[in-house]
Amino acid sequence: MKQPRTMIFLLVGSMILLTSCSGGQDSSMGSEMIEQMAKSDQVQQQFSEGRKDIVMHNDEPARHILHNTIMEQKAILKDKQLKEELMSFNMELTADMQRDAERNSQMVQQGLKSRQQAIQDDEKLRTKMLKQAVAEQKMVMQHPETSKPVKQLTMDMNRALAADPTYRVQLLKQSIAMSEAIAKNPTLRSEMADAMLLQMKDPKIQNEMKKMIELAVKQAMAKMQQQMMQQMKQMQQPSAPKEPPSNQPPAQPAQPSPVTPGTEAPLPESADNTRPPDA
Repeated sequence: MKQPRTMIFLLVGSMILLTSCSGGQDSSMGSEMIEQMAKSDQVQQQFSEGRKDIVMHNDEPARHILHNTIMEQKAILKDKQLKEELMSFNMELTADMQRDAERNSQMVQQGLKSRQQAIQDDEKLRTKMLKQAVAEQKMVMQHPETSKPVKQLTMDMNRALAADPTYRVQLLKQSIAMSEAIAKNPTLRSEMADAMLLQMKDPKIQNEMKKMIELAVKQAMAKMQQQMMQQMKQMQQPSAPKEPPSNQPPAQPAQPSPVTPGTEAPLPESADNTRPPDA
Protein backbone atom coordinates (compact mmCIF):
# COMPACT_ATOMS: atom_id res chain seq x y z
CA MET A 1 0.00 0.00 0.00
CA LYS A 2 2.80 2.43 0.83
CA GLN A 3 4.69 1.87 -2.44
CA PRO A 4 1.86 2.95 -4.82
CA ARG A 5 1.09 5.86 -2.53
CA THR A 6 4.71 6.98 -2.60
CA MET A 7 4.75 6.74 -6.36
CA ILE A 8 1.62 8.88 -6.60
CA PHE A 9 3.13 11.52 -4.33
CA LEU A 10 6.31 11.57 -6.44
CA LEU A 11 4.27 11.82 -9.62
CA VAL A 12 2.17 14.65 -8.25
CA GLY A 13 5.30 16.44 -7.09
CA SER A 14 6.84 16.06 -10.49
CA MET A 15 3.73 17.44 -12.16
CA ILE A 16 3.72 20.45 -9.86
CA LEU A 17 7.38 21.14 -10.61
CA LEU A 18 6.77 20.65 -14.32
CA THR A 19 3.86 23.03 -14.27
CA SER A 20 5.71 25.69 -12.32
CA CYS A 21 8.95 25.51 -14.28
CA SER A 22 7.62 25.02 -17.82
CA GLY A 23 5.56 27.31 -19.97
CA GLY A 24 3.32 27.14 -22.97
CA GLN A 25 2.21 23.72 -24.16
CA ASP A 26 4.16 21.80 -21.51
CA SER A 27 2.43 23.83 -18.80
CA SER A 28 -0.96 23.07 -20.28
CA MET A 29 -0.16 19.37 -20.46
CA GLY A 30 0.94 19.38 -16.82
CA SER A 31 -2.28 21.04 -15.73
CA GLU A 32 -4.33 18.49 -17.61
CA MET A 33 -2.44 15.65 -15.97
CA ILE A 34 -3.01 17.13 -12.51
CA GLU A 35 -6.71 17.54 -13.28
CA GLN A 36 -6.96 13.94 -14.45
CA MET A 37 -5.19 12.75 -11.31
CA ALA A 38 -7.53 14.83 -9.16
CA LYS A 39 -10.47 13.08 -10.81
CA SER A 40 -8.92 9.66 -10.31
CA ASP A 41 -10.62 7.58 -7.62
CA GLN A 42 -7.42 5.74 -6.83
CA VAL A 43 -5.46 8.96 -6.42
CA GLN A 44 -8.09 10.49 -4.12
CA GLN A 45 -8.25 7.32 -2.09
CA GLN A 46 -4.50 7.33 -1.66
CA PHE A 47 -4.56 10.98 -0.62
CA SER A 48 -7.29 10.24 1.93
CA GLU A 49 -5.39 7.29 3.35
CA GLY A 50 -2.22 9.33 3.55
CA ARG A 51 -4.01 12.15 5.39
CA LYS A 52 -5.53 9.69 7.85
CA ASP A 53 -2.16 8.07 8.56
CA ILE A 54 -0.59 11.44 9.24
CA VAL A 55 -3.41 12.50 11.57
CA MET A 56 -3.30 9.21 13.49
CA HIS A 57 0.45 8.68 13.80
CA ASN A 58 2.26 11.99 13.39
CA ASP A 59 1.44 14.51 16.09
CA GLU A 60 2.87 17.72 14.69
CA PRO A 61 1.52 17.41 11.11
CA ALA A 62 -1.79 16.13 12.56
CA ARG A 63 -2.12 19.23 14.75
CA HIS A 64 -1.47 21.42 11.73
CA ILE A 65 -4.05 19.59 9.59
CA LEU A 66 -6.72 19.64 12.31
CA HIS A 67 -6.08 23.33 13.02
CA ASN A 68 -6.61 24.08 9.35
CA THR A 69 -9.83 22.06 9.46
CA ILE A 70 -11.13 24.19 12.34
CA MET A 71 -10.17 27.37 10.50
CA GLU A 72 -12.06 26.11 7.48
CA GLN A 73 -15.17 25.51 9.61
CA LYS A 74 -14.95 29.03 11.02
CA ALA A 75 -14.56 30.41 7.52
CA ILE A 76 -17.69 28.56 6.46
CA LEU A 77 -19.66 30.10 9.34
CA LYS A 78 -18.58 33.58 8.24
CA ASP A 79 -19.97 33.03 4.76
CA LYS A 80 -23.75 33.47 4.84
CA GLN A 81 -24.53 31.08 2.01
CA LEU A 82 -22.10 28.40 3.16
CA LYS A 83 -23.36 28.77 6.71
CA GLU A 84 -26.94 28.09 5.61
CA GLU A 85 -25.79 25.06 3.63
CA LEU A 86 -23.82 23.72 6.60
CA MET A 87 -26.77 24.19 8.97
CA SER A 88 -29.11 22.49 6.52
CA PHE A 89 -26.69 19.61 6.24
CA ASN A 90 -26.49 19.27 10.03
CA MET A 91 -30.28 19.31 10.29
CA GLU A 92 -30.58 16.60 7.66
CA LEU A 93 -27.93 14.56 9.43
CA THR A 94 -29.70 14.89 12.77
CA ALA A 95 -33.08 13.99 11.24
CA ASP A 96 -31.55 10.96 9.57
CA MET A 97 -30.05 9.82 12.89
CA GLN A 98 -33.38 10.31 14.63
CA ARG A 99 -35.10 8.08 12.11
CA ASP A 100 -32.77 5.30 13.20
CA ALA A 101 -34.25 3.96 16.46
CA GLU A 102 -30.96 2.72 17.84
CA ARG A 103 -29.00 5.87 17.03
CA ASN A 104 -31.81 8.09 18.28
CA SER A 105 -31.85 6.18 21.58
CA GLN A 106 -28.10 6.65 21.89
CA MET A 107 -28.43 10.38 21.20
CA VAL A 108 -31.16 10.79 23.81
CA GLN A 109 -29.23 8.82 26.44
CA GLN A 110 -26.10 10.80 25.74
CA GLY A 111 -28.00 14.07 26.05
CA LEU A 112 -29.59 13.04 29.35
CA LYS A 113 -26.27 11.86 30.71
CA SER A 114 -24.54 15.09 29.73
CA ARG A 115 -27.33 17.17 31.29
CA GLN A 116 -27.29 15.18 34.54
CA GLN A 117 -23.52 15.39 34.81
CA ALA A 118 -23.58 19.14 34.16
CA ILE A 119 -26.24 19.67 36.86
CA GLN A 120 -24.27 17.65 39.42
CA ASP A 121 -20.75 18.90 38.72
CA ASP A 122 -21.06 22.52 37.61
CA GLU A 123 -22.87 24.81 40.06
CA LYS A 124 -22.94 27.81 37.73
CA LEU A 125 -24.19 25.75 34.82
CA ARG A 126 -26.76 24.10 37.10
CA THR A 127 -28.11 27.49 38.16
CA LYS A 128 -28.22 28.65 34.56
CA MET A 129 -30.05 25.52 33.42
CA LEU A 130 -32.62 25.72 36.22
CA LYS A 131 -33.30 29.39 35.48
CA GLN A 132 -33.69 28.51 31.84
CA ALA A 133 -36.16 25.78 32.75
CA VAL A 134 -38.23 28.24 34.80
CA ALA A 135 -38.18 30.75 31.95
CA GLU A 136 -39.33 28.07 29.53
CA GLN A 137 -42.20 27.12 31.84
CA LYS A 138 -43.32 30.75 31.96
CA MET A 139 -43.14 30.97 28.17
CA VAL A 140 -45.20 27.79 27.87
CA MET A 141 -47.87 29.22 30.16
CA GLN A 142 -47.99 32.51 28.25
CA HIS A 143 -47.94 31.13 24.72
CA PRO A 144 -51.49 30.88 23.29
CA GLU A 145 -50.87 27.53 21.62
CA THR A 146 -49.37 25.84 24.70
CA SER A 147 -51.07 27.57 27.63
CA LYS A 148 -54.36 25.69 27.42
CA PRO A 149 -52.85 22.20 26.94
CA VAL A 150 -50.50 22.75 29.90
CA LYS A 151 -53.36 23.86 32.13
CA GLN A 152 -55.42 20.86 31.06
CA LEU A 153 -52.47 18.60 31.76
CA THR A 154 -52.15 20.09 35.24
CA MET A 155 -55.84 19.47 35.92
CA ASP A 156 -55.57 15.90 34.67
CA MET A 157 -52.56 15.28 36.90
CA ASN A 158 -54.34 16.66 39.97
CA ARG A 159 -57.39 14.56 39.17
CA ALA A 160 -55.24 11.46 38.80
CA LEU A 161 -53.46 12.16 42.10
CA ALA A 162 -56.76 12.66 43.90
CA ALA A 163 -58.12 9.40 42.49
CA ASP A 164 -55.10 7.38 43.62
CA PRO A 165 -55.50 6.31 47.30
CA THR A 166 -51.75 6.43 47.85
CA TYR A 167 -51.27 9.98 46.59
CA ARG A 168 -54.65 11.34 47.68
CA VAL A 169 -53.61 11.36 51.35
CA GLN A 170 -50.34 13.09 50.51
CA LEU A 171 -52.18 15.63 48.38
CA LEU A 172 -54.60 16.44 51.19
CA LYS A 173 -51.75 16.73 53.70
CA GLN A 174 -49.99 19.08 51.35
CA SER A 175 -53.13 21.20 51.05
CA ILE A 176 -53.46 21.36 54.84
CA ALA A 177 -49.80 22.35 55.21
CA MET A 178 -50.25 25.08 52.62
CA SER A 179 -53.35 26.40 54.40
CA GLU A 180 -51.48 26.47 57.71
CA ALA A 181 -48.57 28.31 56.10
CA ILE A 182 -50.95 30.86 54.61
CA ALA A 183 -52.69 31.32 57.95
CA LYS A 184 -49.34 32.04 59.66
CA ASN A 185 -48.43 34.73 57.13
CA PRO A 186 -50.27 38.01 57.85
CA THR A 187 -50.17 39.23 54.26
CA LEU A 188 -51.26 35.96 52.72
CA ARG A 189 -53.84 35.41 55.46
CA SER A 190 -55.45 38.73 54.63
CA GLU A 191 -55.45 37.92 50.93
CA MET A 192 -57.01 34.52 51.60
CA ALA A 193 -59.68 36.19 53.74
CA ASP A 194 -60.46 38.59 50.89
CA ALA A 195 -60.84 35.65 48.55
CA MET A 196 -63.10 33.83 51.01
CA LEU A 197 -65.27 36.91 51.50
CA LEU A 198 -65.58 37.24 47.75
CA GLN A 199 -66.67 33.60 47.52
CA MET A 200 -69.24 34.12 50.25
CA LYS A 201 -71.04 36.60 47.99
CA ASP A 202 -71.96 33.78 45.66
CA PRO A 203 -75.75 33.12 45.82
CA LYS A 204 -75.29 29.37 46.15
CA ILE A 205 -72.94 29.73 49.12
CA GLN A 206 -75.23 32.31 50.75
CA ASN A 207 -78.22 29.97 50.33
CA GLU A 208 -76.33 27.09 51.96
CA MET A 209 -75.15 29.31 54.81
CA LYS A 210 -78.74 30.50 55.36
CA LYS A 211 -79.92 26.90 55.62
CA MET A 212 -77.17 26.10 58.11
CA ILE A 213 -78.04 29.12 60.27
CA GLU A 214 -81.77 28.31 60.24
CA LEU A 215 -81.06 24.71 61.21
CA ALA A 216 -78.78 25.82 64.07
CA VAL A 217 -81.44 28.26 65.34
CA LYS A 218 -84.15 25.57 65.24
CA GLN A 219 -81.97 23.15 67.17
CA ALA A 220 -81.14 25.79 69.80
CA MET A 221 -84.83 26.75 70.21
CA ALA A 222 -85.87 23.11 70.55
CA LYS A 223 -83.23 22.52 73.22
CA MET A 224 -84.28 25.67 75.13
CA GLN A 225 -87.97 24.68 74.98
CA GLN A 226 -87.16 21.20 76.30
CA GLN A 227 -85.24 22.68 79.23
CA MET A 228 -88.14 25.03 80.08
CA MET A 229 -90.66 22.15 80.04
CA GLN A 230 -88.50 20.15 82.43
CA GLN A 231 -88.26 23.12 84.80
CA MET A 232 -92.07 23.62 84.78
CA LYS A 233 -92.68 19.95 85.56
CA GLN A 234 -90.33 20.14 88.52
CA MET A 235 -92.10 23.24 89.87
CA GLN A 236 -95.58 21.55 89.65
CA GLN A 237 -94.60 18.42 91.64
CA PRO A 238 -95.37 18.53 95.56
CA SER A 239 -92.36 18.79 97.75
CA ALA A 240 -91.60 15.53 99.65
CA PRO A 241 -90.86 15.56 103.47
CA LYS A 242 -87.31 15.93 104.26
CA GLU A 243 -85.67 12.78 105.51
CA PRO A 244 -82.85 12.79 108.03
CA PRO A 245 -79.44 12.27 106.63
CA SER A 246 -78.61 8.62 106.30
CA ASN A 247 -75.39 8.98 108.27
CA GLN A 248 -77.16 10.05 111.58
CA PRO A 249 -79.19 7.64 113.85
CA PRO A 250 -82.96 8.37 114.31
CA ALA A 251 -84.06 10.35 117.40
CA GLN A 252 -85.08 8.14 120.42
CA PRO A 253 -88.10 8.94 122.82
CA ALA A 254 -87.24 10.32 126.34
CA GLN A 255 -86.97 7.65 129.12
CA PRO A 256 -87.74 8.32 132.90
CA SER A 257 -84.62 8.38 135.07
CA PRO A 258 -84.46 5.73 137.89
CA VAL A 259 -85.23 6.93 141.56
CA THR A 260 -82.96 5.91 144.45
CA PRO A 261 -84.70 5.11 147.86
CA GLY A 262 -84.60 8.02 150.33
CA THR A 263 -84.19 10.49 147.63
CA GLU A 264 -87.81 10.82 146.62
CA ALA A 265 -89.02 14.31 146.06
CA PRO A 266 -91.45 15.57 148.76
CA LEU A 267 -95.08 15.56 147.83
CA PRO A 268 -96.70 18.93 147.51
CA GLU A 269 -98.88 20.02 150.39
CA SER A 270 -102.63 20.15 149.90
CA ALA A 271 -105.85 20.54 151.92
CA ASP A 272 -106.58 16.85 151.87
CA ASN A 273 -103.46 15.59 153.52
CA THR A 274 -103.11 18.32 156.28
CA ARG A 275 -103.83 17.18 159.79
CA PRO A 276 -104.23 19.20 163.07
CA PRO A 277 -101.35 19.25 165.42
CA ASP A 278 -101.37 16.97 168.48
CA ALA A 279 -102.96 18.33 171.72
